[in-house]
Amino acid sequence: MTTTKQKLLPLTDFLADYHAHPREYDVPLNEDSYDHAVRILSGLPDDIVAPEIILDNDGEIAFEWYHSEGRQIIVSIYPDGSVGYAGFRGLKGKEGFYGRISTAQYLPKNFIQLIKNITQKDNKL
Repeated sequence: MTTTKQKLLPLTDFLADYHAHPREYDVPLNEDSYDHAVRILSGLPDDIVAPEIILDNDGEIAFEWYHSEGRQIIVSIYPDGSVGYAGFRGLKGKEGFYGRISTAQYLPKNFIQLIKNITQKDNKL
């Protein structure tokens, strides 16, 4: 079982790098986005692989899950608690998708399943 501390490790590592190398980042970190990102990341199921943490151009936190060409999803955490997402799935990324979830208290089960489908190695989509 994955602990909350383990789930938050990518975000903790990002924050440490952000503070250690502030000149590498062109924009200030949006604290509200970060707070929502902590809540969302800690609420992910144990069987979700950890995302890469990205700082968007507007200072918002984003999560990226990448499997292979044509199989990725980026989830942006907005300061108001909503979540925007975009990605590709299917052969050579021919099936693109995007959308917005109005509340980021947690990610809906069907959205969690989408992330699993994109990141699982044995899933051919």
